[in-house]
Parts: sequence; structure tokens; C-alpha cells
Amino acid sequence: MHRQHKRRLGYLYTFVFGCAALLALALAFPAFAQDGLKPVGEEWYIPYTFDGYGVSIGAMADSADGRKVYCMETGELVSYDVSHAQSIPDSQLARSIAWLTQHYRNTANALTQAGIGIIIHDAYDLNPAVWKLRKETLNDTHPETIVRAQQLLMEATSNTATGANLNMTYEVGRRRGYIDVTVKGPQGVNVANVPFTLKFEGPAVFVSGGTSTFSATSTSTARRVYWTATGTGDVKASVSYEYGTIEQLVSNQDYVRFATVKAAAGADLNFAVRKEFAPTIGTTVPHRIIDEGDQVLDTVTSGISAGDVWEEGVQVKALGYYFDSLKHGDLGNVIHPQSNESVTSYLARLSALGYKPSGYGTALFDAPNRSVQVKATTKPDGSEPYRASANLGIGTWVWVIDHSQQETLTKEFVVKDVLSDFLEIAETVSIRRKLIVDSSVTEHAATVGSELSDVITISGFPADSGTFKGNTDYGLQADLPHAEVQVFWSGSGNGGDDEPYKPDASDLPQVDAHHELVGSWKYAATNSTIKVGAGAPDMLGDPVHIIAGKPGYYVFVYSFSGDARTAPIHSSYSDAWERVRVQAFADPVPVQATIETHAEPSKVKLGESSYDTATVTGTVPEGSYLTFSAFAGDQQTGTIDMNEPVLEEFRVDLAADLASQTVMSSRVIAANVGSLQWKATLWTPDGVILDSHELGLEEEITTIVSRAPENADDEPDESERKPAAAKELAHTGVSMISVFGILAIIALISGMVMVSIARTWREK
Repeated sequence: MHRQHKRRLGYLYTFVFGCAALLALALAFPAFAQDGLKPVGEEWYIPYTFDGYGVSIGAMADSADGRKVYCMETGELVSYDVSHAQSIPDSQLARSIAWLTQHYRNTANALTQAGIGIIIHDAYDLNPAVWKLRKETLNDTHPETIVRAQQLLMEATSNTATGANLNMTYEVGRRRGYIDVTVKGPQGVNVANVPFTLKFEGPAVFVSGGTSTFSATSTSTARRVYWTATGTGDVKASVSYEYGTIEQLVSNQDYVRFATVKAAAGADLNFAVRKEFAPTIGTTVPHRIIDEGDQVLDTVTSGISAGDVWEEGVQVKALGYYFDSLKHGDLGNVIHPQSNESVTSYLARLSALGYKPSGYGTALFDAPNRSVQVKATTKPDGSEPYRASANLGIGTWVWVIDHSQQETLTKEFVVKDVLSDFLEIAETVSIRRKLIVDSSVTEHAATVGSELSDVITISGFPADSGTFKGNTDYGLQADLPHAEVQVFWSGSGNGGDDEPYKPDASDLPQVDAHHELVGSWKYAATNSTIKVGAGAPDMLGDPVHIIAGKPGYYVFVYSFSGDARTAPIHSSYSDAWERVRVQAFADPVPVQATIETHAEPSKVKLGESSYDTATVTGTVPEGSYLTFSAFAGDQQTGTIDMNEPVLEEFRVDLAADLASQTVMSSRVIAANVGSLQWKATLWTPDGVILDSHELGLEEEITTIVSRAPENADDEPDESERKPAAAKELAHTGVSMISVFGILAIIALISGMVMVSIARTWREK
């Protein structure tokens, strides 16, 4: 057992000794194990003799990853034992040497490698005095190495990056642009093939890749990098570029080799970007004054805020709201949108003030400086045209660009609502009412020397006509105070045939040998019924007399020249109601049929019917006829609405062989409290008026009352309940006493018969 124990101890000593030997071996070759340096071939250096010894210049060894190692300590023995590596401080020369060692790391050219070695010794040799002597020897024995070293240093300098510059240019407003990147060398020249990275901080990205980071390599000219804004704000652009570093390997003879790549900060810059753009709306109405019944138009023009650029392919929708029923007194009360107010809030604020739109419009734009004419419709995006009404006074447009109503793409670029003023001058119109004129001469036939007269009923003027003083800011004229009635004569002028000069055109005639202006008179521009002639006063209170001085045709013409609230008008020159045929004294005056009229009943309740009757006395030509018309009268003002007749020209044909005949109109249902104003006209087959009467005759008015009268006075009395035949007709022609007398006798006889029958019944 003792021998076995000793044997075991021997094994243990052997193991420990072996481990110690291996450890000593590892410590003896630390650099080789760590860096793997190994000698290079003869193609990597140039040998030469110095002071009787063989030495070399060029790459001394090869690292495991292929990096070449160059001597930096002249006079020391070559050793591949490296204890550690340490960084060599950054400098322009260090970057140039790093570029050389990397650029030529695979170039097995002894002269080039010798040139690199010379540059490194010149820059970093730890024994500069010794190196100086050796360099002199090289210059004597191998001058080409010195020349090559100079060439290589120049090459390296031109490829050494020492800075990077940025230059930004806007291309599309502040929405898009580009940055030119240049990497600079020591002499300020551009250095190519240097990797760089450009970064953004802020609302912008690079077009290539769509991110805020862009990497590429430099070129001999500026490298252009395009960007686009993602919002609005400031952007900081910064650039970094790469450069090489070198390190010192500490050994018996120290070495230099390429170390790694680092990034250096170049220039940076700040710039403002704005993705969105702010469109504007320019609008103006084509006409400041429009007439009742006209379509409401507006001209809308797209624009853009200063400095902004309309994005190509973006369509902007503008919405128009037309407000009516404003008063002329509202002019000048402009309402402005509040700061950052939304469309919804703005319209709600207007609505709270009593302003609600009645018409709507839409305009689409894909670029600035585009104009479209918009026609108002009755509904948003509708097709039915909105038309101006007589009672709507002032109208005005408001235009908006509502962010919420835009397409998805548009919302990216148009981020705020755009609003226009309410009652803006350029967007405001005055609606002119159309006048309705109904008139009839007192006699349609007369002789020379007769006094002529006319009764004219005018409706359509504003109830406060004459009160509007105008508004120069809005370009609106004040109410005109007067209208005019003119009387024209036409005829042969020499006692001949006047028929060729019978008025047959609407326009007023030119004064000549066959047409004369008899006179003109002014009357108040109000809703009224006026009598012209027969001593009735004009506007100034002067009596008017119109005497037929010679045979021919005399025509009354009512005219109003128009203002901001009432449209111009002149009655037709060929209007048969307004024409009198005057014969010479010697001419026989033909017997002319006449009419007497009466409305039945004179008072009705809402929902009940009434009608008009007319008795024609005298024979009429074959084909003659009567027409009945009815107009609504306002309960409060008494004005007659002649815009929309309740019954219009209801025709009843007449018999030609009867000396007297009575006809009636169709029945009219009472729709509104007020009155019905009736008018009957007797016509020949060729459209000549034989007889008529003016509106407003007491016998031609049906009063309409509520179905729930407040007192008994509202009920029609017994006389009003009697049939039409028992009432006296309006006297507008020949008397009908004889007709009524016959009817009365028949009624008396009928009564006596009924009394007799009753007595007989009681006696039985």
C-alpha cells in the first residue's frame, strides 16, 4: 500500500507540473493568442539595409481579421507579442491613415505598403531620431518609396471626412422640399463614399422610406434627400458621418493598425414646415338687386392664404347658406365669425339671432383662383331651384368650408373651418317686388270732346313704401315716391281710317304724326286704387282733366321706373282695358252692350263658396264671351293680392240673339279671412272689350269671416240670404229695373196662391 500511495503522489505531481507548464506557455505568448498576429509575405514590404543590418518598410504583420499592422517604433526587434491595444487620438492625419489602411488592406503591393509605412513612421514613430536616419537611407536607396508616400498622403487627405454640411430648400410651400448633404474634407472639398445618416426631429419624414431617418453615402456633389411635412411646426435636421480610427498595439516593437469606424456630428439646421393649407373663399353676387321669382345666384372663387400651396389632387368643398327675410334696416349689422369658431357653432349663433337659411349651394375646387357660379337650391345638395319671393326683402349669402364635410384626403390638408361674414356687402341682395296693375277705362267708346278717365288698382309695393332712404354702402337706391300715368293718342290724324294705328304692341310708341303723348301725371307709389281724369287729383292735388280732342285711340299707361325694393313696370300699350275708341262728332255711335254685376253672397264664412253674376244687356256679336276673375283682399290692410288670382279669366260664352242674358262664374271656396274682389269683362270674338269695371266696387266684394263669429253682427242678415235674383246688380251699364219688376210680380202672385191654399186646408 505504501508503494501504491507513492505511485498516486507521483501521478499528482506530474499533473500539477503539466498545468504549470501550459500556463507558462500561455503567459509567454499573450499577444499571439489574443490578436493572432502573423508574418506577412514579401509582397507586403520592401527590404533594405541600414547600418549593415537587413530591415524592411511596409506592412509588418497580419491580424486574424485581415487588418494590416505597421511598425511605429524604429530600432526595436520585431515581436508578435502584443500586450494590449490603445486608441490613438482622433485627428485629420489619424483619419487619413485609417482611410489608407482600410482602402489598401487587400492590396499586396510592396511599394504602396511601404508608402503607408513611411507615413505612419512620420506621424507616430516612438523613436523619431532613429527613424529620421532610416528615412534618409530610404531616400538614397529607394527614393520611389518617399514619392509614393507623398502620393498616398495626398490621396488620403482628399478622402478624409472632417465635416458634413446641410442645405435645405422648400419646394412646395413649406409642405415639401429637399436637403442637400455634403461631406467635406480638410480643404473644403466634397468627399465621396462616406456613409452618413440624416435625422429629423419634428413633423417631417423623408420621402424615401417614410421615416425620420435616412442613411446613404456621400457623393462628389451634394446628395439630395427629399422630405415631406407630416404636420405643422419646427423641424431640426442633423447629420452624422463616419470616419475611421487607428490604434496602437503595445509590444516589444509597437505597431499601428486600423481600429474601428465612428460617427462624427456634422452640421444641423432648423426649419419650419406646414403640411396643411388654408383655403379662402371670395364671393360676390352677380347683381345687387334681383326681382321676385328670379333664381338666386352667387359667384364663388377659391383662394389660398399667403405662403400656402394648394396640394395637388385635393378637392375642397365649399357650402353656401342663403338667408332671406331680412329687413332693409338690418343692412350694416355685419356679424363676424369668432376666432376658431366652427361652422356648427357659427350657424347655431346665427339661428339664435333669428337667422336661418332658406337656400343652399355647393362649390367644389381643386385649385386656387377657380370661379364657379352657384344657383341656390331649396335643400342642401338638392336640385330644385330656390327663387326669390316678393315678401323676403333682403337676402345674403354665407359661405363656409366645413372640415367635417371634406373627403378623407382633404381632411389631412384642410384642418380648420373657413367662415365668411353674415351680411357682407358683396354677398347681399335686395329682392324687388313685382307690381300688379289692374285698370279699366270708364268708357271704352266715346266721341270727340268727351272727358276720358281711368280707374287703376296697384298692388305689390312694400307696405312701408317710401320709408327706405337707401344704402350707399350696399349700392341700394332709396324708395321712389311716385309713379306716372301717361295717355297716348294714335290715329290717322287727318280724319281718315284710324284702324291701322290701333295699338297692338306692349312697348310705348315713338311720338310721330300718328302717335302723340296727350299728357302725364304723377301719383303716389303705394298700393292703392286711383282715378285718373274726370277732375280727380294727382299726387300734387291738382285736378286732372283729359279731353278727347280728335278721333283715334286713347291709351292709359301706368309706369314706375323701379327702385331697390320694387321692380320697374309699365302697363301694356296694347292693353284693351286701357283703351278708348274715340269717334268724330259726325260718326254714328254704335249701340254697345253693357254689363251689370253682383257678387253672391256678399258675406261668407271660411270654407263656404261664393260666385259672381253678370247680366248682359244688348245684343253682342257672334262668339262674344264674358270672363270672371277674383282676387284675395287682405283683412288688415285691404290691399288686393293680384299676384295669384283666386279665379283667373273664367270664361262663359254668350248667345248673340238675346237682348238680355244673365250668367255666373264658377264657385270659389273661401280659404282665408278677408275678402274676394270680383271683376267681370265683356269681350268680342276678336278680343275687343265691350264693357268692364274696376276692382273694388262694393257690389263686387264678398266678405269672408271666421266660422266662429264673436257676435251676432257677424251673421249675414235676412236680406243677404236672399237669392241673387232678388238683389240689385251693380250699375255699370244699362238699368235692369224692368227685369226686376217682372220678377217681383211673379213673386207676389206666388205668395197669394200659397195663402189661398193654406186657408182652404184650415176650412176643411
